[in-house]
Amino acid sequence: AVVRIEDTQRPLDGLVVHLGEVTEGELSVGNVVHLEIAHASRTATRRNHSATHLLHWALRKTVGETATQKGSLVGPDRLRFDYSAGKALTQEQIQVIEDLVNEKILLDAPVLTEVLPQTEAKRRGATAIFGDKYGDMVRVLSMTKDSVELCGGTHARSLGEIGLFKVLSDSGIAAGVRRIEAVTGLNALAYVRQLEGSIKTAAKLVKAGPNELPEKIEKLIDDVKKLDKELAEAKRKLMERFRAQPGPDDPIVIARLAEQKAAGEARAIREAAAKQRADEKAAAIAAAKAEAAAAKQREIEEAARAVLEAKKRAAQLVVEQKAARDARYAARKKKK
Repeated sequence: AVVRIEDTQRPLDGLVVHLGEVTEGELSVGNVVHLEIAHASRTATRRNHSATHLLHWALRKTVGETATQKGSLVGPDRLRFDYSAGKALTQEQIQVIEDLVNEKILLDAPVLTEVLPQTEAKRRGATAIFGDKYGDMVRVLSMTKDSVELCGGTHARSLGEIGLFKVLSDSGIAAGVRRIEAVTGLNALAYVRQLEGSIKTAAKLVKAGPNELPEKIEKLIDDVKKLDKELAEAKRKLMERFRAQPGPDDPIVIARLAEQKAAGEARAIREAAAKQRADEKAAAIAAAKAEAAAAKQREIEEAARAVLEAKKRAAQLVVEQKAARDARYAARKKKK
């Protein structure tokens, strides 16, 4: 069986719980398993985790000690760091933070871990995350003397393993809380290449070199503003010309005549359609009346036929009654 582990947790001291999905075969209680680390993902995660500590140090150095950590998330593709702040970072501040972190990375200093009593860790100035609970013995992570924090996670062996550090964004997520997202290593290189591709594409569209792109864009914006002014001026002159002496060849007059003609044609079509509907309604009424008259005529003819038939039956009855009387009279006369 193969199980892809997605998370590990420590619900109790000394107990490590692995959470994952069985991707192949079946797993039963009592099976012996072999744990193997996903090295590429783990290495990328270590880079991002160590970079998060350096980011915390650089942020506090740039904007002050008030930039305290409010949360973080570390994955193989990127890192994010939530911190307390009343306003957004400026572009200059972001560049300073990037420079500070990358300068530390270039030192390639070893990442040192020690397990110390909590009192000793505090004496050394280790930074603890507010709200987190720590035992009597804590793990202290040092990345040069400037970044010393309590942390139990996985990290790079040396700062040079982090590679390039690049901030993606700085955004507000709640009142007084902002979030920095960043990438390291190959992910940072991929991000830079993506930006480079976008710049080259834009430069090609405006027929300029990448270094000339800002100047070219400014010139295009100025040209558009100039054309907008010229267009507005041309419209103004046309309106003045029309108000002063509109002639039959004036574009505005022609346009208005065309509009009037179109409106007249549309009105004629509507009137014709209304007349057709009225004619159809009248024809329908006439047809209904004709049908009613025909039905009435059929009723009269049927009644007449019924009366004629009744008269015939009555005459026949009279004849039959007279014949019966004559027969009875003849019989009585014959008896005498």
